[in-house]
Parts: sequence; structure tokens; C-alpha cells
Amino acid sequence: MASPQAITVFVAIFGAVLGPMYGIMVADYYLVKRQQVALNDVYTAAPSGSLYFEAGWNRSALIAHGLSGLLSIGLSLAGNFGVTYNVGDWGWLIGAGAGAGAILHCGLSATGVTAVKAARA
Repeated sequence: MASPQAITVFVAIFGAVLGPMYGIMVADYYLVKRQQVALNDVYTAAPSGSLYFEAGWNRSALIAHGLSGLLSIGLSLAGNFGVTYNVGDWGWLIGAGAGAGAILHCGLSATGVTAVKAARA
């Protein structure tokens, strides 16, 4: 692989990883939590906090990031190696959309509802 192509592949994969993370964060804040955050819980590591999740890890977000990241990275690599149509600069947007959709699917039923209830209380 030539050096310019390697840089292009690196940038495409880097964007493909950050896109889902962006989509998950935006969808979680605006759609799952409805812009309601218990501010005191942001600064505590206590298990009783609404943002504690499972030992500090949001399993729904991790699953959503993994699935949407695989999709986004797979499309970027397949496009760069000529297997499919090259999505090019759109990889991050595809990943962001996939990440948002995945966190909506996982997050509404799991962690988002309890965080919203705690923030409103």
C-alpha cells in the first residue's frame, strides 16, 4: 500500500470510529435523556447516582458503539480496497447515524429512562 493511500485509510478509519461516538452522545443527550441531566450525579461515582450504570460503564453505549463502529469501519475499509462503493468522507456520518439508531434502540429501554426519571425528581 502506498503512503498516501495508507494515510487516507487511517483518516477514514479514524473518522469511522469517532462518528459513532458523536452520534451516540448526541442521541443520548437529546433523544434518550431529553436534555435532562442530574447535575449532581455527573460529579459523583456513587452507585446510587443516576449516571453510575454498571460499575461506571454504560453497556448500552458500548454495544451501540461496537456495532455502529463495525459497520462504519467495514464500509470504509471495503470502499478503500475496492470491494464496494467508496463512501469516502461520508463514513463518519453513516457511523453517527448508526450509533444514534443503536443507542436509541438500546438506551430507551435500559439506562435512559432511569436517568430521565432521576433528573426530573
